Amino acid sequence: MVDHLGKLLFGRPVRLRVLLWVFSRGAAVFYQSEAATGVGYSAGAVAAELDRLETLGMVTKFGRPVGNERQNYVRVDHRYWDIVAAAKSSLEQNGGKAREAG
Repeated sequence: MVDHLGKLLFGRPVRLRVLLWVFSRGAAVFYQSEAATGVGYSAGAVAAELDRLETLGMVTKFGRPVGNERQNYVRVDHRYWDIVAAAKSSLEQNGGKAREAG
């Protein structure tokens, strides 16, 4: 299960969900609330993860110059996306389920 692996390996289930969702978008521009809907978590939780990705240089934030406009993001080429690709591949090989430790 993605949430199980996300919690054990990445610290929070939402973190892996956001990583996989952004990874699947490729170079497409997306907005924060779209990501929240896409992963099924609150906008606040997703915003925190997107801020982490921006700090790491994995996404670029733009737009929202005033109040109620959408906060836009785009994925940036970065070597850390190789980690996400490996997690995605592992989940696919395991039928979408994280293997229990032990």
